[in-house]
Amino acid sequence: MPASLKVIPREIKVEITERCNGKCSFCHNQYHAKRVPQTMSVSMFEKWANWASKNGFTAIRLTGGEPVLYPHLLEICKIARGLFADVRINTSGFYQTHLLDAVLAYLDMALISLPLPETTSCDAITGVKSSLKKKLNAAKHFHSSGVSVSFLSVLTPASIGKMRKYLDICQKFSGAEWIPLRMESSRVDRRPISSADMQRMAEELDSIQRENNSTVVLGLAVPFCAVSPVELGSRVFSGRANDCGPFQSLTVTPTGELISCYSCRAPVRNMSTLEHVLSDAVIVKKMADTQLPSVCRTCGYYRNCAGGCRSPWALKKYEDGVLDYLANPSRIRNALLEVCAVNSCGRGGAR
Repeated sequence: MPASLKVIPREIKVEITERCNGKCSFCHNQYHAKRVPQTMSVSMFEKWANWASKNGFTAIRLTGGEPVLYPHLLEICKIARGLFADVRINTSGFYQTHLLDAVLAYLDMALISLPLPETTSCDAITGVKSSLKKKLNAAKHFHSSGVSVSFLSVLTPASIGKMRKYLDICQKFSGAEWIPLRMESSRVDRRPISSADMQRMAEELDSIQRENNSTVVLGLAVPFCAVSPVELGSRVFSGRANDCGPFQSLTVTPTGELISCYSCRAPVRNMSTLEHVLSDAVIVKKMADTQLPSVCRTCGYYRNCAGGCRSPWALKKYEDGVLDYLANPSRIRNALLEVCAVNSCGRGGAR
C-alpha cells in the first residue's frame, strides 16, 4: 500500500455479548435475530484487554449487542480501567438507567445509538416503544455523571431532511458529539442505500457544515466519488483511512476471534503481536491497494478515501479490481484535476 496510508490502530473494540434488546432494522449483524447469542467470558476479555494494552492501544470500547446486558459488566469495567485511560461503551439506552450506576465511575465515554431524531420514526426503526425517550434518559444519566456523550446515527433514507434535528438533540448535552455513520452492507441487504440517497445526504451535510462552521462528516468508509463533485465527498465523508479498521481500530468477537472491523468478519490468525496482526493475510488483503482498480490507485483523494468500504458485502467488480458499490469510477478520472484545483496543484491530497 502507499506509504502515505498509516495503519496504526489505537482502539480495541470488544464485542462482549450478542444479546440485544432492540430490533433495529439497520443492524448489519442482526444480533436480535440470532437464536443463541454468544457471550464473552471474563477471562477472554481480560486476555484481549492485556494484549491490547501491551501492544500500544490507548482506548478500549465495550460493544455488542447491548453491553449493559452483559452479566459481568462491572468486573470487566474494572479490568478495562486498570489497563486503559480511555474506556468507552456503545449502547442503545434500552434499559433502566439505574443499571449503569455501578459502572459509571469506570467509563470515559458513552456512544449512544440515535437512528432517528423523532419519537414515532425512532420507535419504528428500532422496534422499541418510547425508544427516543429511553435513549435521552440514558444520555442524561451518563452526562450528569461526568461521562462524555456521543450520539451514533446510522443514516438511512429516512434521515434525509432531518439532520439538523440530530444536532438539536446534541445541544441538550454540553459537549456532546454527533457522529453520523453510513448504513453498512450485509448478507441480508448488500445495497442498503442508493447513490441518489448518498448525494442528497452529502449535500445536506455540506449545508450543515457551512451554516454551523462545523466538521460533521459521515463515517464508515463512503468513497468520495460516491457523489458529484468528488470534492464534495472529500468534505463530508471521513474516508476509510480516517475512521475504519484496521487503520484506526481492531475488533474482537464474543468468541475471542480478532477481526479487522465489524463488517469484515474473517478472523485474523497471526496475532501474537500487533506487528504480526498487521502482516496477516486477512489484514493485508483488506489494506492492499492492488485490490483496487488502477484508476482508484491514481486518484488524488486516495490517501484519505482509500477506496471506500472493503466489506465483502459492499464490493462490486470493476475493470481491473473490486471497489465499493457506491463508488463511481467515471468520477475518479477527474478527481486528480479537482485536487489540483483545490490545493493549487501541488500540495498533496484533499482534507
